[in-house]
Amino acid sequence: MPDQTSAPMRARAERWFSVAVATRVNSVLSVFFEKLARQEDSFSAVQAVESAWREAAGQGEESGFQLESIPLLERLKEKAISLENSASAAVAAAVDAALLVSSYHRDGNSRVAEVMASALAVALEFDRHGIAAPEGYASWLSFETLGHADLANIVFGEGARLDPGDSFEIRFKSGEESMNYRNSIKAWLRDVR
Repeated sequence: MPDQTSAPMRARAERWFSVAVATRVNSVLSVFFEKLARQEDSFSAVQAVESAWREAAGQGEESGFQLESIPLLERLKEKAISLENSASAAVAAAVDAALLVSSYHRDGNSRVAEVMASALAVALEFDRHGIAAPEGYASWLSFETLGHADLANIVFGEGARLDPGDSFEIRFKSGEESMNYRNSIKAWLRDVR
């Protein structure tokens, strides 16, 4: 593993981890807004996380876009809450994760604990509303916490590869697991008019 004690490598690992955790829950946004508002409402949140991955992969500087996304994300969170749907709190927490990822460019703080807390809040809302957990998991909370542990082992573990070209593996794993949220929120919202 790269020397995690060097400040730049540690900062990169924390940034990638935060973005990966946000990716896990980001898929609820487009489904929710497509069903209850306008799908394009979720564009800023989805793209904020995607732009962080583009940056991680060395595909250019994305700070301008991410900083411009902050007020849009704040309005998106307000909109999710105002819709007063049973899934609104979960969606607001997912927006928070994207907002925290975008806020990185204000001060270079990856906000690891806060992004993790937002993702856990999404999981707790799924559990509180009786949404069936992914197969093999006792709850959404266990799915999410174990997912964080798996990602931490990849990003901070002995064999971690943190060169820009290596971000795809982490991005793919997070995106793949986000499909559990996507499919479950679809089922949750199926009867909502």
